[in-house]
Amino acid sequence: MTFLPLLILLMQPAFSTAAVPSTGSVHGVILESNGQPSADAIVYLNEPAASTETMRASIKQLNMKFQPEFLAVPVGSTVTFPNLDPFFHNIYSLSPIDEFDLGMFGEGTSAEKTFNSPGVIDIFCAIHPAMHARIFVRENAAFTKTDANGRFHLEVPAGENRISAWSPKSGVSSRTIDIPPGEDVRINFRAEPPPPPKGKP
Repeated sequence: MTFLPLLILLMQPAFSTAAVPSTGSVHGVILESNGQPSADAIVYLNEPAASTETMRASIKQLNMKFQPEFLAVPVGSTVTFPNLDPFFHNIYSLSPIDEFDLGMFGEGTSAEKTFNSPGVIDIFCAIHPAMHARIFVRENAAFTKTDANGRFHLEVPAGENRISAWSPKSGVSSRTIDIPPGEDVRINFRAEPPPPPKGKP
């Protein structure tokens, strides 16, 4: 009889003590305004969150083109502009959130710029007017880039979130969606036509 309480205890159902996940995720596809998948779009959490994460990135100048022509970075990140062409370039922007001019620099040299203001920044070359690129500076690192087929996957806090999609070829599209803890929710976006770039001569 002394073993009966232990036997009863072993027969009790087990209850999980695992914590409820504090995050969920979203996935889906972004389409341009013409219905084609967007391979250069950014999906991001609209609500700014405290983040000190920064990065170093690079936009090459090669064959009189910016490569890549689109880049997304968190606030405080530094972008280097190496010149791989056998002639001078002069990188500048007239975007109101961050106007700058890096001056002329030749083959094998580079210039760099730290971006401290969130928003979309159009950059050009003062010597070669056809060169144009865009840098999307976000308040934090809660964003992701689509793949070649316009697909994305992004981890977000559980609960109600305002999630936006932005493409350099199209504008912004946003949706408010409730993300259950631990769930992966599918949402799709169709972008709208963008405003014209600022600062092009």
